[in-house]
Amino acid sequence: MKHTVFRLLIGLLLMLLGVGGAAAQSSYDKFALWDSGQTTLRGANIFQRFVSPNDGADFLGGGHIGPPYTQADFDQLASLGANMVVLSTPGLYTISPPYVLDTQAQANLDDLLTKAENANLFAVISFRTGPGRSDYTFYRDGAGVWYPADYLIETVWTSQAAQDAWVAMWHYTAQRYRTHHAVIGYDLMVEPNANALLNEYDPQQFFNQYGGTLYDWNQLEPRLIATIRQVDTDTPILLSSNGWNGMLWQAYHYISADPRVVYTVHNYDPFVYSNQDSGANITYPGTFDGNYDNVPDTINKAWLEANYVNTVDVFRAAHNNPPMAVLELGVARFAPGAATYISDHISVVESRGLHHALWMYHGGWVPFRTYDNTFDFLMGSDPNQNPIGDVLNNPLLLAIQQKWAQNTVHLADFPLVNLTQSPRRNAVTGTPVTLTWSHISGALGYRVQVADSASFTNLIVDDNTLPPDALSTDVTLPAAGTYYWRVSARTGSATWGNWSAVDTFTLLPS
Repeated sequence: MKHTVFRLLIGLLLMLLGVGGAAAQSSYDKFALWDSGQTTLRGANIFQRFVSPNDGADFLGGGHIGPPYTQADFDQLASLGANMVVLSTPGLYTISPPYVLDTQAQANLDDLLTKAENANLFAVISFRTGPGRSDYTFYRDGAGVWYPADYLIETVWTSQAAQDAWVAMWHYTAQRYRTHHAVIGYDLMVEPNANALLNEYDPQQFFNQYGGTLYDWNQLEPRLIATIRQVDTDTPILLSSNGWNGMLWQAYHYISADPRVVYTVHNYDPFVYSNQDSGANITYPGTFDGNYDNVPDTINKAWLEANYVNTVDVFRAAHNNPPMAVLELGVARFAPGAATYISDHISVVESRGLHHALWMYHGGWVPFRTYDNTFDFLMGSDPNQNPIGDVLNNPLLLAIQQKWAQNTVHLADFPLVNLTQSPRRNAVTGTPVTLTWSHISGALGYRVQVADSASFTNLIVDDNTLPPDALSTDVTLPAAGTYYWRVSARTGSATWGNWSAVDTFTLLPS
C-alpha cells in the first residue's frame, strides 16, 4: 500500500514515546506525522491580515499586519495541549501589481515561526492572501457597506499575471522555509472561492462551465505543487478544494500524483448552528434545518457521522485512503450545546484518523477580541461578556482540552541537532574542551552555548559563527565545575532552529 511504510514509521515513534520518549534525532519525516493512520496533530488557527486605514489605530495593533501575537500567546496555546498551530496569515508577495516580495510580511512570518518553535508547536504556513487576492474576499458582502469597495481584490481568478505571481510567491516561500524545523506543511490558499465571484454554489454546474479556466483552482494547484517541488521535495503540501474548501466540493478536487500531499477540508456543518448569531438559540443536539432544504433534521452525532461518511469516506476510498485533515472546524462560543457539538465533531473526525485545527485562537490582543470573539473558545458562553478576557474553565474549552490531551508527539521530540560526544573530566587550565555534534542536512551554520546552569541565564560561551561543515568546537573555560552545553543550527530562515538536548560535563581543578 502507498502509505504503509510511513504508518509503520510513525507507529514505531508513538510506541517509543509511550515508553519514555523517542530518541533524539537530527531530522524527522514530517509527512509521517500526517500519514500515521491516526490523529497525531491537534491544534488551532491563528488569524492575521494586512492593516488598512479603515481599521483605526488599535483594532489590529496599528502595525503592517495584525492582530499581534506574542510569545506568551503561543506558549499558552501549547500549555492548553495543542501541538500544532496553523498560521492563517498574508502571503509574502504584495496583493497589487507589481507583485513583489513584501519584506514586512516576511519578517512577520519569520517571527511567528520563531514563536511557534519556541513554544514547541508544529506549524503550517497557510496563506490567506497574495497576488490578486485581499483578505476582504472572506467578507465579500461587506464591500461598500462597512469597508470601501476597492478593498475587495479578487483578480487572482481573472488575471494570468496574478496566478503566475502566486506561483512565484510559493516558489520563494518553499525555498526560504524548506528546512525550517517547525514547518510541517504548506497550505497553498485558504479557502479558494472563485465560485463566489460567479454566484455558483453547485460544484457540478461550476466545473461544467468553468473547468479549466482561470476560475478553476484545479488548474492552478498543480502549478503550485510543481514549483514547490523544484526547491523542496520533502515538506508536505496541504491541498484545498474550491468552494471555500467545503466538503461538498471534495469529490471534485484535483488528485495529485505527488506522494507527500495531504487533502484538507474546512467543515462547520451544520453552518446554521456553528455560525449562529447571539440570540439565535439554535441548540445542539436538536431539530432544525441543517442543510437548507426547508425540512427539519435531527442534528446530533449521527448526523455529523453521516456527513463524513458521504464525503470524506467516499473520497478516501476512491483515492487509496490518502492522509486528510480538517484544517478548520469550530463553533460560536455562545451556541447552546457548543461543548457537546465540538466534542462530538472532533470524535467523528478522530474516528477516521484525521488531524484537525480549530478556528480560531485569538491570543491576547484585547481590541481585536472586543469586536471579533464569536469563535474565541477561551472566552465564556456569555455573548456580552465583560471584561473581555479568558475564562479558562468554560465548558467549550474544557471539551477541546480533553481532545488535545491526547497529543503525544511534539516538536521537541525531534531535536534539530544531536550531541554526539560530551567530555566528562578535563583539567581546567590551558586544556581546551572539545564539543561535538551531528551534521544537519541544509545547515547554514551552527551555534554553541555553554553555561554554568541548565537555565542558560549566565552564558560563558555563545558562539554563533561556526560554519556549516563544523561538527565540533574547542572551548576553554575559566574555572572548575559542572557545565551545560547545547547546539542549534541555522537553516532556511534567518532564525536559529531548535536547541539540541542539553548535556553536561565536569572540569576538575588543574
